Amino acid sequence: MLYQPGEKCLSVYGFTHADNISWQNLTGDGLSYVFARKGDKNAQKAIRCLVECLHELNLVGIVRKVHNNNNAPKMFALMPVIDTNNYVCLSMIALSYKEEIKQMSFPATNLKKYSCTPEQVNAFKDLINAMDLTQAYDDTYDDKEAFPIAECISPAAQYVLDCIAFRALNPGKPLPKPREEVMSLFQVPPLLEENARKPIEKIKSLFTLNKVEVKKRKNKNVVLDIDQIQAPLGDFQPDTTDIPNMPKVQLPINENEVDNIHKISTINPVEDFKVLQGKNKPLSELAPGMIKSN
Repeated sequence: MLYQPGEKCLSVYGFTHADNISWQNLTGDGLSYVFARKGDKNAQKAIRCLVECLHELNLVGIVRKVHNNNNAPKMFALMPVIDTNNYVCLSMIALSYKEEIKQMSFPATNLKKYSCTPEQVNAFKDLINAMDLTQAYDDTYDDKEAFPIAECISPAAQYVLDCIAFRALNPGKPLPKPREEVMSLFQVPPLLEENARKPIEKIKSLFTLNKVEVKKRKNKNVVLDIDQIQAPLGDFQPDTTDIPNMPKVQLPINENEVDNIHKISTINPVEDFKVLQGKNKPLSELAPGMIKSN
């Protein structure tokens, strides 16, 4: 029996405190916004009232959405959004189901084999503090932070825009190199570089690096080259030095059966090989038969 979600809808199931919705519970491909119907004053008043109530009480709404008829339903969280210009709306993001949340277990990192001394741990803490991007410049600058997220541009996108503008104004000239403003985004601020020198030297002295030689694995599957065989297989004599007085068994071969042997069989491949070799069969034809008989 299949579950029937029903027709297309967006139904409110209830409300909960915003602290009950953590980022681990969020899923989906992006964020959607819910606005009031354009030109409908009653809908605009209802959305504004709902947004202000959710904002004042620190609540979020839990809604069920069916995108199309008989599509799988999804749960979403409605969160209030109030713009700086007092423009209100609701942001909607999908919630994950219980079976979608996976508890990942990782091995312990505090192993005795890789344990660090307090001095080594403090050395790394000093390096982290020395490379703090919020204190990348001295007091001569208005802003001490380096690469602020709200103001930092994408160097790749900026260079593409520069190339498009340059190509429009100079169709026949080669594209220029990135500007210094773009390349400065790849450079470490001088103050951070200077502050990090001492912690780095201290880490080098506290941690000793040993070169590990990687042993090459021997290939067990040795390919037999027919051209490298010096003596024919018929002259091969088994080594019986380790087994004294080992009896040798000679199997009788009928002459009629000898004439009927045209290829190496899996029952008695050695005798078949000797018979075919006696018929002046070349080794290049006998070798594949010996391989198949094994």
